[in-house]
Amino acid sequence: MDEFIPREGTPGSLFERLRDYVSAIDSTWAARISGVDEALLRRYVQLTGRGADPSSMPESFRQTALSMGSDAGGLFNDFQINTSLKRIVSLYETFQQNDPQAINPNLPIVARYIEGDQVSLDMHTDTEPSVVDTSEGEFVGPRARSWEAFVMQAALLYGEPRRLPSARWCSSSGKEVKSALGGATGAVAAIDDFATREGLAIAWPSDDLVRIAVNQVSSIFAQVNASSGGVLLYAFSSDPAFLRRVSDQLAKVMGASASGGLRLVNGVLRDSKT
Repeated sequence: MDEFIPREGTPGSLFERLRDYVSAIDSTWAARISGVDEALLRRYVQLTGRGADPSSMPESFRQTALSMGSDAGGLFNDFQINTSLKRIVSLYETFQQNDPQAINPNLPIVARYIEGDQVSLDMHTDTEPSVVDTSEGEFVGPRARSWEAFVMQAALLYGEPRRLPSARWCSSSGKEVKSALGGATGAVAAIDDFATREGLAIAWPSDDLVRIAVNQVSSIFAQVNASSGGVLLYAFSSDPAFLRRVSDQLAKVMGASASGGLRLVNGVLRDSKT
């Protein structure tokens, strides 16, 4: 089952492991990505207020910036973020000129939402920094336990609809989840219980906000909204019966009020009716 989940490893091997996993599913991906040079990376670090040495950023982030910091090849499309370091530098230059208080060295920006605010690393501690949502230097909410987990979560959401032929989605509002399961913690437990019954392994990039379970013929990818407690769940499979069980059992348990088919449109997951 390990071949359906990216390998674990050291921070310095993150990009190598990412490339191996995605390329096994999409052989064109590695040719579409492009990285940045050391000069742009150094300029970025200076603008964040973290000094002049790129080593002030985690090695895992530096590796991915140098390898795909210009174009990530669509890896983050379904997260609705842009990780272009050039665009992040441009944002910092705007902050520098118009709103220097928005530059927070403890929350360096690593991505921008297509619509909305930013994604940052929480550098307040010496441990592997978590990934958080921010708005002009202010903490908004948690996003992932680490940059490595965040990248590999994106990789799995990129890979599964390309590996497996059919997909469905369902969603539950925070109110529905609370009524059905008492809250987001209950939703995560319900997802894990369903995965166990279906013989799906919980993928190691999973955390409290993203739950991923995979086997050879099926997978589920669930995102918990940190602020509302709502859940958006995708199911992928080569077995139509599995997708029916997701709708009839798991979605029902979570109190889901919306669901539908899924398909890739220009490399992005969309409801099959649109």
